Amino acid sequence: MSDTDQLEQMLAREQIRDLVNRYAVAIDGQNVDDLAELFDPEIDSEKYGHGQKGGPGLVHRASGRYAEPVGSSPQCRDPPG
Repeated sequence: MSDTDQLEQMLAREQIRDLVNRYAVAIDGQNVDDLAELFDPEIDSEKYGHGQKGGPGLVHRASGRYAEPVGSSPQCRDPPG
């Protein structure tokens, strides 16, 4: 493996670590806007929508929570009942 390949691999690993950390902070803080920024704009979750608007809905549903619009910004809410 060349030095350039090793450097690119190290950079990719660091970017993945950064993504995981940002994801955890957004989930812990229940910050849907920060969470949405972590999803690829071209994501298609079919059921929850396209782009950065669909990702958080998918995550909330998978974790037993859902996004509910409150004013202009969605917030995490516990499921009813």
